[in-house]
Amino acid sequence: MQAICGNCNNHQEPWKKHNCGNCGGVLDFPLRDDLDISDLSGSTLWRYGSWLHTENKGKKNLGEGKTPTLRLDNFNNVFVKLEYANPTGSFKDRGASVLVPELAFHGIKNVFVDSSGNAGAALAAYSSRWGLECEVFVPEAAAIEKETQIMAYGAKFHRIKGERDDILEAMQPWLNDSSKYYASHHYSPYYLEGTKTVAFEIAEDWNWDPPSHVFVPAGAGSLFLGIARGFLELYRSGIIEEIPTTVAVQSVVNPPIVKAINGIVAREEPYRTGLADAIMTRHPVRLPQMIEFAKRNYVTGVAVTEESILEAWKFLASQGIYCEPTSAITLAGFLEFRNKGIISSDEKVVLTITGIGLKHTAKIRQLLIHSL
Repeated sequence: MQAICGNCNNHQEPWKKHNCGNCGGVLDFPLRDDLDISDLSGSTLWRYGSWLHTENKGKKNLGEGKTPTLRLDNFNNVFVKLEYANPTGSFKDRGASVLVPELAFHGIKNVFVDSSGNAGAALAAYSSRWGLECEVFVPEAAAIEKETQIMAYGAKFHRIKGERDDILEAMQPWLNDSSKYYASHHYSPYYLEGTKTVAFEIAEDWNWDPPSHVFVPAGAGSLFLGIARGFLELYRSGIIEEIPTTVAVQSVVNPPIVKAINGIVAREEPYRTGLADAIMTRHPVRLPQMIEFAKRNYVTGVAVTEESILEAWKFLASQGIYCEPTSAITLAGFLEFRNKGIISSDEKVVLTITGIGLKHTAKIRQLLIHSL
């Protein structure tokens, strides 16, 4: 099953190499327009298996997908989709659950990835499930809880000093080793096949009349772009009548996606981190695709302050929703939209809560101590 390079139009099997073998560009599967509700069956992510570009159809999974959606108290028509209810505690299971079985199906034995933690944990878990050898490169500042989870699944672990560019340099011997596959959520079109099922679930939960806006934490953009593609495929297939707006939410500390899709020319700045440390990607490789989706008015973005992220996290916790600080950014983004009058009180809105707070216990403890 071939994907297409957006740069040079090269057609390539994406399991053979993570990027275009001709120009190094990002690969994508064609957008579908043939989805049929009558094909749906089952109760996990693989309910939508026939809608995905994959040879594997959930033959051996961990129960990923079909995460709960709750109405958020104190707000009209605002709902939270608890993606932290996935098997390893984050939405990254959706991508890994499609990517890893596909690699195993084609005989790949060794995979590796760079990750702030959640993507590494998901890849390690599904690699263990499917019998693949897995190695994970994480930044020195990665949460100890995420490191522990990765090691628990049996993956080899590499802690690298510096930011992502330093990690990429450290990975060069692995990137040059043809016996190892770079299973990156930044690049893999299989990952987007997994994350677009969030859009399918939201639309089906609302009887194919989905809410007007879906707010998403955005770092590399694999969830943001996947959801936008999912809604577009539903629309192209005649299943939904209008395309919801997918909103990328980033911190003002590091908002390259928000700046780009809003037409702001960003100058290169020193790397900084913040409360939303899981989405501090400075150079998203899929940024041109996100800009193209913004030109078509399928997506938009908003940057929020560190203070608003913390207040949003505290509110969610008061409602029994214990998430990573990064996940709370969606509530902060919604409040920014509401305060500016972009969203009316009668519009239905979904906030994706992407990672569970248990992955950041030490950091959250410090936040609580300092706020007393």
